[in-house]
Amino acid sequence: MNCPKCNAANSPDARFCGSCGYDLQAAPEQNMNNEKEEILEVEEPVMTGTVEQPSQTPVVQEQATMQPMNEPVQNNNVAPQPMMNNVQPMPNNQPVNQFQTQPKKSNKSIFIILGALLGVVAIVVCVVLLLKLNPSAERQEKEKVDAIFNPNQLIKVKKDDKYGYINTKGEVEIPITYEYATDFRGDYAVVRAEVQKDGLTRTVYQIIDQKGKVKKQADISIEYIEETESWIIDSELYNKSMKKISPEGVRVSHKEDTYFLWVNSKENTGGIMNEKGKQVYTYNFQSGETAIYLTVPRTDETQKDKYCIVNVASKYGIVNCDTGVVVRELSDDRISSNTDNVFTVKEKSTYNFKEIIYVQDDKVMYTSNNKEIDLYYYTDYVSIRDGAADWDNRYTYLNTKTGEVSKTKPESTTTDDDDEEPQNEWEKETGNKVFSCTDGYGLMNNEVITLPCEWKDLEYLEINLFKYLKSNKKEYIYGKKDSKWYLIDLKEKKPIVEFNASYITKKDNTTFIYYTDSQSESRKVYNLLTNKSLSVDSDKSLSVYSNYITVKDSSNEKLKYYNTNLEMIYEGDI
Repeated sequence: MNCPKCNAANSPDARFCGSCGYDLQAAPEQNMNNEKEEILEVEEPVMTGTVEQPSQTPVVQEQATMQPMNEPVQNNNVAPQPMMNNVQPMPNNQPVNQFQTQPKKSNKSIFIILGALLGVVAIVVCVVLLLKLNPSAERQEKEKVDAIFNPNQLIKVKKDDKYGYINTKGEVEIPITYEYATDFRGDYAVVRAEVQKDGLTRTVYQIIDQKGKVKKQADISIEYIEETESWIIDSELYNKSMKKISPEGVRVSHKEDTYFLWVNSKENTGGIMNEKGKQVYTYNFQSGETAIYLTVPRTDETQKDKYCIVNVASKYGIVNCDTGVVVRELSDDRISSNTDNVFTVKEKSTYNFKEIIYVQDDKVMYTSNNKEIDLYYYTDYVSIRDGAADWDNRYTYLNTKTGEVSKTKPESTTTDDDDEEPQNEWEKETGNKVFSCTDGYGLMNNEVITLPCEWKDLEYLEINLFKYLKSNKKEYIYGKKDSKWYLIDLKEKKPIVEFNASYITKKDNTTFIYYTDSQSESRKVYNLLTNKSLSVDSDKSLSVYSNYITVKDSSNEKLKYYNTNLEMIYEGDI
């Protein structure tokens, strides 16, 4: 017989295996157990299909067919396969068979990551929306300046007695079909059109956007307020986004700068409104009173508050235009404005001079019975010069920090010269200031000379224009010498363009300047943004706009349009 352990051949009556010493008498029972164990193993069903395991997902997709339990096995050497639909848990620390189904990985970490990413995105979106809804003052100022000088703004043109709009390439963007049209102010323009209603043709004024879509239509009037980029449509106030901001039932009219008058006939009230539609001052009309008037005096930029004169039915008062605080109640005394929050009071019946008052910090800070009052503003005090007083009492000093009025100049003054002018906006923006010498004028920045003192004259650019050009990497000042004007680059600290003229014409809200050449007597146009120039015959009419110019030729009744590159882009009618 063969040894069940080493398979060596032995005689049938052998007790032990001659090769390995195995106890052959005990072999039958052990062999039966071995055979039973072997049968149990091979009778497990065998998997004959395939298992696909995608590389990026923990989910196992199974496609398999199972052999019947009693089907004979063709190859006893095939390793037993686990049942995929009846997986038993593995003991701890036991290695996992490569064919055994893996437990699904938890999605918790994935959800945490996705949640964090969504949270970051939400925060960014909120910040962007907040910036759009509540832009900073600096950003608002930049957007306003950019809108004024936008070189790509649509251009109004006229053809066959109709108006429309082209782009800066000369392509028609809004059809030339209107009876009347204005230039675009920000995102909108005003046009006059004929509309059909109830079988009748009506002429109306409409506000259109840059696509020609009608945003608002007026029954009476439309007014654009450049200072606040707002609109008054049929006596209602709208902001630059065409959202109504005045209350219902309130009629609004623009007075000056950022100040508006409002009247509510139903409630019998009126007052002052700011550019945001807020009613900062309210007056309750008395019997017979129906109107309110407002005078907005000119105020030096160093003044922190602006005070206005309110007039109702021959009564006058003084009110803080920004807060509505009443400084002087309405009375029969007639009040007229000087400048810089100085007011003249006259007697009610004779209108004879009564007094001069100066207002600050919502109260009368100074009063005089003399007419000749001049104010000079400095960093921390106001010098009040009373021309009618004797020399020793001519000057009074108001400390703008403490409100104290005295005959002694405050010790913290920054200058000893009462006639020195305060720093203007251009100087604040650039840090430069003009200084004089025997040879003319120069420019200095913090004791460092920017331009040598050799210029006959130096002239600042209008502040909004300077800011716009600065945002486009250009910083300029005009200089004159040898009967010529020059455009001086402050970065290079030298002239870059010569204008052969003793005078150049500059206009607000445009990047164009023009002049008459001293030699050729032809007119020259120059654009500060593109640094392009154009000669215009003296017999042709020139008109300058924000981002384009027109040249009129009366001989053929044609109007030529040029963009900021001074390229002719369109020819229309005069």
